Amino acid sequence: EARLDARAERDMELLQELVAKIRNLRVEAGIDPSRRIDVQIHAESPRNARLVADEAALVATLVRAGTVMVVDGFPPDLVAARGVVRGLEAAIPLADLLDFDAERARLLRDLEKIERDVDARNRKLANESFLERAPVEVVEKERTIQQELLDKKRRIEATLKTLGGGGAVA
Repeated sequence: EARLDARAERDMELLQELVAKIRNLRVEAGIDPSRRIDVQIHAESPRNARLVADEAALVATLVRAGTVMVVDGFPPDLVAARGVVRGLEAAIPLADLLDFDAERARLLRDLEKIERDVDARNRKLANESFLERAPVEVVEKERTIQQELLDKKRRIEATLKTLGGGGAVA
């Protein structure tokens, strides 16, 4: 009991979530897994900024980054894959990593697919017969999936906006 440290456990959970988010951003952006990246982290609290700065080398190793830097803020024109985890915002600058035209085309294809899926879910959830007959769990699952699709759509539209083209921004 005396060796338990709740604060250290919370800190480790936060770092684990940060590493998972950076890895997911990397995959979503289509960055080659073997390529070293740079990561910028903005923390809402000085305590979290210190935590990330102290463990930057560990985070860099786990996400295959050349550098992990804690920053006060991001430049407004930064083209980056971004994600948020409990008071931390991570950004992977994309300027030297991607073919922007190919990435824009890929994102537009993904956006079209998501829009088709959202439309199908909207039709299903607007169908009174479905809502009356389906078990409550099934309806809730459909609503959850619909919300996840809408969130993903917003992220793609925001990324397209930063890449400078395509996609209607909601």
